[in-house]
Amino acid sequence: MHAPVTEKVLLIHAEDRIMDDCASSYGPNEDIKFDPLYVDVELSLAKFDEIDDPLGYTLPEEKFDWYKIRDNCSHLISKNFDLRVELWLLRAELNLRGGIVLFESIKKIEHYLLDLSITEVAEDKTLLLNGDGAAALSWISSVPCLSLIKKSQLIPGGGLSYDDIFSRGLSSDSTELSYSQIVSAVSQVNEVYHQAGLPALSEQLLLIHGSLKNIEFLVNKDNEGYQLDCRLLLEWIDVLRNKIAHITASSDDDAVLLESQSLPALTPDGFSSRQDVIIMLDKVIDYFERCEPGHPAPVLIRRSQKMIGMDFLAIVEDMLPDSLSTLQQFIGNK
Repeated sequence: MHAPVTEKVLLIHAEDRIMDDCASSYGPNEDIKFDPLYVDVELSLAKFDEIDDPLGYTLPEEKFDWYKIRDNCSHLISKNFDLRVELWLLRAELNLRGGIVLFESIKKIEHYLLDLSITEVAEDKTLLLNGDGAAALSWISSVPCLSLIKKSQLIPGGGLSYDDIFSRGLSSDSTELSYSQIVSAVSQVNEVYHQAGLPALSEQLLLIHGSLKNIEFLVNKDNEGYQLDCRLLLEWIDVLRNKIAHITASSDDDAVLLESQSLPALTPDGFSSRQDVIIMLDKVIDYFERCEPGHPAPVLIRRSQKMIGMDFLAIVEDMLPDSLSTLQQFIGNK
């Protein structure tokens, strides 16, 4: 068992390198808003957002040059740190490399605002918090930002996205990853993060949550107008952290089971929780999909897994929605 991780301990171990990176990113005080690259990126993203309309035509991701956006933003950041450009860069990196970039980008923004909050140049602070800087940060609180993060792969080319974890168990879709597959994938993701000098996934989310709260405070405390509200993203992180915590807690206990390709012993003594039953059913599904493809059993088993967490009335409504009112007349009316 690992010692409990506190936010203070995580901050000590995770932020030293990021603070150094941030310091090197705040280049000379040069206004980059008139740089041709700045104008080009702004126009390109505006055009993309206009086309990428959920009610209209959606531009295929492969048709948009996110590499060019990333390179141009990196060049601009090397001249002078700008919140809008940093968020453009984050957006490009989420499309290209996935969620592995989220932690460091959010921490960089937080440290920049912390440094700005103690600056002696009041004009710079007012210009940022009451002007374009606050408007740029509003993207963090938007639905498009959350949607992009949710579909981002946790590691480049890794396949597993935030939404794969968040949506686990919410549908009976046959393409949904099994519990054992997600446990294994999260373990691999954490190993990649460790090799990159980053905290584990659940720890990153804890730190990102704290950073977003700090960013909200720093932007809003001296601003009588626009108020940054990251509630949408914060609430999503809370739910995701709870799901990952459950997966991580189960992975140690089930390590031997997950490495074995054989079915577990089907004895009641082997189960101590509903989760044990779900894992066993996942292994049964894996067997049929591997050894007897086309067998209808996985469809029925997935439906059974979904019903494990439902009460009697919910099961009746799911199976026979038209009969629920009749049933309630018998059991609910005196």
